Amino acid sequence: MLLDYVRSLSFITLFIICIWSPAVSANEAPTIARISSQPAANSEQSNKACNFSDESTRMPLPIEELLIKLDDAKKKNDGAAIRQITSQTWDILHSQCPNFYETNAVIWKLTKALNSTSQYEQAFEINKQTLKLIETNASFPLRGYLSHIYNRFFQNTVIQAIPAKKQDEALLLIGKYLSSKTLPPDLWKIDTANNQIDYQIAQITAPMLTNEWVLGELVSTSKRDGTTTISYFYQGNGLYNISDDYITAQFAIRYQEPGTTKDEWPPEQMKTQAINMREQSLKKTQPYPEILDPELTARLPDFPVMQTAQIKYAAKQLKSDNQTITSVWEIWRGHWHMKIEAKFLAANEKNATARLSTLFNAIQWQETGPELYSEQTMQTRLDALAKISYQSLTEWNHAAEVAQQTLPEAKFPQEQAILNAIIGINAYKKNRLNDAWTSLKHAEQLYRNTYLNEKEKPYDYKQVVSYLADVAHRLKKTEYADLILRTLIFKGTYATCCNIDVNQQTVTFKGTKLSYPFRVAEFNASTFSYIQGGLFYILPQYDYSIELLSGPDSYSELYQQPIVIGQAGKLQSKDNLKVPLSPKNLHKSTYPVISLAGEKQNATKWSTTWYSDSDKTEKTLIAWFFPYQKGQSTIITTVNKKDYAVLPQLDVFVKNLAPPDNKKQ
Repeated sequence: MLLDYVRSLSFITLFIICIWSPAVSANEAPTIARISSQPAANSEQSNKACNFSDESTRMPLPIEELLIKLDDAKKKNDGAAIRQITSQTWDILHSQCPNFYETNAVIWKLTKALNSTSQYEQAFEINKQTLKLIETNASFPLRGYLSHIYNRFFQNTVIQAIPAKKQDEALLLIGKYLSSKTLPPDLWKIDTANNQIDYQIAQITAPMLTNEWVLGELVSTSKRDGTTTISYFYQGNGLYNISDDYITAQFAIRYQEPGTTKDEWPPEQMKTQAINMREQSLKKTQPYPEILDPELTARLPDFPVMQTAQIKYAAKQLKSDNQTITSVWEIWRGHWHMKIEAKFLAANEKNATARLSTLFNAIQWQETGPELYSEQTMQTRLDALAKISYQSLTEWNHAAEVAQQTLPEAKFPQEQAILNAIIGINAYKKNRLNDAWTSLKHAEQLYRNTYLNEKEKPYDYKQVVSYLADVAHRLKKTEYADLILRTLIFKGTYATCCNIDVNQQTVTFKGTKLSYPFRVAEFNASTFSYIQGGLFYILPQYDYSIELLSGPDSYSELYQQPIVIGQAGKLQSKDNLKVPLSPKNLHKSTYPVISLAGEKQNATKWSTTWYSDSDKTEKTLIAWFFPYQKGQSTIITTVNKKDYAVLPQLDVFVKNLAPPDNKKQ
């Protein structure tokens, strides 16, 4: 599972994996090169965990020597020598499993040499075996760095399958790739048996492979106003190319729903706007400036769809030794927009236009793009839900009613996640735990599978996981610990401050060595404070959070009182309270605590109450100082009158962490 993978990562590694996936430049060869068609049996047994994701593993020195021999064999056009060197190199790579970038570079050089001598099947086997290793030793769905590795070798493999005459294998690989992406079933239907994908929401049917074109990438939007892209490759993807005849074609499909009412865009206006925007973009400084080419544009095929507004244009680079042509088609059908961008070398124009025509003919788009809303657009409904304050059960009931009515029209993961989250949280607040589990679980999966999050909303991902964790505990679900882990690692700061033990369900601060449980009374661990040794706990029933601070030193009552007065003074000044707080306004209570060391210790509670003119409500400040393990913990929190039901829960929380010594009472 993803969590097993996350637990093994340091924070720095996790950060790099999530944001840094550099690609090799089209004009720059990778740094080294190679792999072979049949992995050695002993290597496979000794290296079962190889997936090339360890960035610290360097390229074995013998491979550099083999690369020199490879270059010599390539110059001599010696196919047998190239094949032998390839086999030797693969055995070393497989046994040593160096990092992806160097491995990719080796394979790039190996396949280039094999292709130069028409050994396409061997080149296919290299990529296929590499892909197989990644599939065997990684958990799906892949994330970050591993996803980048897998996608690169997947594309290489299916591109290489065509000259190797392995179309059937390519089709199976494409089907497996699409299955691994957890595509929303409401949007997609994958039919490997009939070699087609259906983007059902847009009524578009496209092949997985056709006339030597292969589907090499699919990115499905999670948002109604987002863009779905389907990329096809012929003889290469611009980075990994079998020959200079390569062509790439990306189809970008977007639903352009109006903001509030049903209205149509004037097609001619959209066409003019698209051309103007393209001309403006070409005028900007680029490494390879382009200019529109009317003559080439006239030779481009039309996309074969009737009753639509359609434009096309081609641009060529002004200064380039190997001139690249960029051809663009834009098509409007109802509220749907498709943009096709194809790239090929100028010398390959005639073949490219013919090949693009065959690809276009293999794609079907129904005559009218469907409308996805009735009286109100989805955005109008979501905006209305976002404006609710969610401060009372009445508001939650209203929001859940609207969400339930809207759910049948929700087609995209983002809106489905929001609506299910609202419905699930409302069910939780009504203590319908099984209903809450069903809706919240669905919302959590949608948020997680699509990297979506409605930040700082009462129904965002963090809130969903928090409620879901509490339901899991109350229903005795085995997922409880993993759900708490997700809330704790949500902001990615835990590795610098703490150790998290999922089996023991504890959080241990590295500095103080103090260890706290995932659950205390009815509170669940929520997230880490920006203060060292700080941990937030949440009471989901009341949607109330407290910050627990821990440290190795204890404060005597002499020091506790000024701390409380100072904190209360800051809060009261914000509430326009003119009279300063004095010690006589503080209420104090204590109880003896069972001490690990055996000495006499007390837990001390301080409280004071005032009326807030700014918030028009009574407020109570609660401060607890209590011994815990070999240190001390502190809670200072403010409770508004509407949340006074929380007050006894705070006492229970403290007494769970610092049990009273009944013998001394």
